[in-house]
Amino acid sequence: MSMPSRALGARILGVLSVLLAVVLTTGQGAYAASKTVRDATGDVYSLTGDTPTKVSGPSGDITSVTTTHTRHTVRIRVQARHLNLDQTLLVAKVKTGPTGPSYFFNGTADIGMRMALMTKGQAHLIVCPGISMRFRPARGYVMAVIPRTCLGDPRWVQAGAALATTDSIIKTLADDNFDPMSDGSDGSTGTVDIAGVGTISTAQMNAPTVPLPLGPRVHVG
Repeated sequence: MSMPSRALGARILGVLSVLLAVVLTTGQGAYAASKTVRDATGDVYSLTGDTPTKVSGPSGDITSVTTTHTRHTVRIRVQARHLNLDQTLLVAKVKTGPTGPSYFFNGTADIGMRMALMTKGQAHLIVCPGISMRFRPARGYVMAVIPRTCLGDPRWVQAGAALATTDSIIKTLADDNFDPMSDGSDGSTGTVDIAGVGTISTAQMNAPTVPLPLGPRVHVG
């Protein structure tokens, strides 16, 4: 019985090897280009007040940002620790080509709500079907999905991202004791982690736009 068992095992390994080779050569490699940038942990800051303050809790702590550039979409996947069902905000910047414009993606997930919009530059709203935000807290990631046509079909892109977590606005509005005239009057609450930024300065915290360091160029696959 040992010889047939070895032969069967060899056949299974042979089939798996062929399948793996097909996946590696004709799957992700042939149809998509993808690059991942790791982010240091323990660099989450409180949004309360004007002075940047690190917080000890790991909620919303980015561990990596993966930019995938296919023939049809650009996907920016932000992996983070301990995402929950409170409000999660994803801000991403996408630079297109050496002289192309920069785009800004803003996505919101709050319990069952999903919202996503994008601007060209800081102000010009892009109306383009297919822009969406995926939120998978059980799998620890948030993703911006942008059709390439919405970006002008660039040859390559660079992306940067930040992740913020705040109290659920849906829970807040459903609270019978919520008073919009007094609650939250002392400023923003929650946390923020900017990928690629280990220390947030006071100037960065109070800047009109979030500083988003860009990752490497990712050419279309």
